[in-house]
Amino acid sequence: MTKLRYMHKKAGQILVILAGLVIVTAIAFLAWNVTRKIEELSSASSDNVQWSLSQTEVEFQEFSSRIRVGADLTGIRRRFDIFYSRINTVSQAQVFEELRADDDFRATLQNIQDWLETTVRYIDSTDVELTRVCQGWQALCRTSARMCASCPCPASRFLHKMRTDNAPMLP
Repeated sequence: MTKLRYMHKKAGQILVILAGLVIVTAIAFLAWNVTRKIEELSSASSDNVQWSLSQTEVEFQEFSSRIRVGADLTGIRRRFDIFYSRINTVSQAQVFEELRADDDFRATLQNIQDWLETTVRYIDSTDVELTRVCQGWQALCRTSARMCASCPCPASRFLHKMRTDNAPMLP
């Protein structure tokens, strides 16, 4: 009987050890999985920042392109509104906090916002007034093949510089 008791006791200990190993393995797997998910989300945040900045530049190029070709005023207004919204996102979204902490980034972003605030009154004005202003912008845009080098809004130059110079700062 003692031998039977001893075998039951030993079997119980082995089961407890096996259960412990299973639990430790499960915890290790879950920790690894959580770490992997966090890394994926971190990468997604960085991708989101870069994508948003690229889209902001694309919207500015679309806006300036419409001015250069003298597109319909509705299209100019729509592209301006989209660009305005994207800059607003860059200036307020939490994902851009680290970039906004950079003095050069913040100063250039402020210049863009100032330009937008000055420009919005023309965008919201009558068609006659907007046409007159756009003709002046067209003259500026024609002086260079690159809108960012000649247009009154430094957005494109800023966004390109920010993407290249500040790439290590992206989360």
